[in-house]
Amino acid sequence: MVVGKQNTPKHVVVGHMRTRTQTQKDTLESRTLLFQLKYVHRMFTNQVALKPFNYFSMVSYRTTRNSNSEKIMPKFGRVDIAKFSFFLLIIPTWNSLPDNIVSQSNSESFYSLCRLHISKESG
Repeated sequence: MVVGKQNTPKHVVVGHMRTRTQTQKDTLESRTLLFQLKYVHRMFTNQVALKPFNYFSMVSYRTTRNSNSEKIMPKFGRVDIAKFSFFLLIIPTWNSLPDNIVSQSNSESFYSLCRLHISKESG
């Protein structure tokens, strides 16, 4: 028996960091999707070396009032290597995001709003 030492939880954090219970609520699939969306957002805001116009074709029209201003034209792959490409799989999810999320200039605010949006849709 140890006297004077409490078993304090190691998952208590300070500030903006997530707690273990919040992380457990996010599935691996939702965390992966959020990371991928954040990466595409960073491409559009020139925060990574990849340029979006080398990988995506932009839509020159807005189909509905719910679509965003950075809408990507869907592409289709015929061979398996193209069908399962990150750049092809993320397009429908990116296009489904509202304009107020896509137009964020800060990656962290984009991530936060995107996380709320995805949690509303899934839950």
